[in-house]
Amino acid sequence: MRVKPAASLFTGVAILLAGCGNSPVGPANFTVYSEGGQAQTLVDAPPVGPSVADALYWEDKLVTDEGKDAGWYFGTATIAAVPAPRPSASSEGEIRTVETTFDLPDGTILTIGTTFAPLATDKEVGLPRNDSQERAIIGGTGAYRGARGVDVVTRRDDGSYSHEFRFGY
Repeated sequence: MRVKPAASLFTGVAILLAGCGNSPVGPANFTVYSEGGQAQTLVDAPPVGPSVADALYWEDKLVTDEGKDAGWYFGTATIAAVPAPRPSASSEGEIRTVETTFDLPDGTILTIGTTFAPLATDKEVGLPRNDSQERAIIGGTGAYRGARGVDVVTRRDDGSYSHEFRFGY
């Protein structure tokens, strides 16, 4: 049986294109910084004090390494477990489910995850200082449409945060 040239060419192109999908293509990794909660609201659900269903809402301005405006950062965190001992640490805290949106000039990045934090007080409601945690990048818009990867969140010694976006996982 004779093979038709058009069918052979089509099969070869399909095999070639299928192999091209294995290399990750997406945005370049980058880091932005937030000041650490310019506007924060802590909602204390009953009973008074840290308890399941308490929520924290925040917004913060983002800047680049050079201090240039990079957009805005919005987030919500809901306490899912309290008290929650931190693995390999003696301090107690709370486990929070966290959802964030990074509104950047070329699109948005959405992240989600759980995080350990010290018990929320009027003075400290964020991550422990000098600690890093990862949140999953679950998508975005514009240049970040369909993005996947992780946001490595680090609370710096001065209370500000770095967000290192690592794409392509």
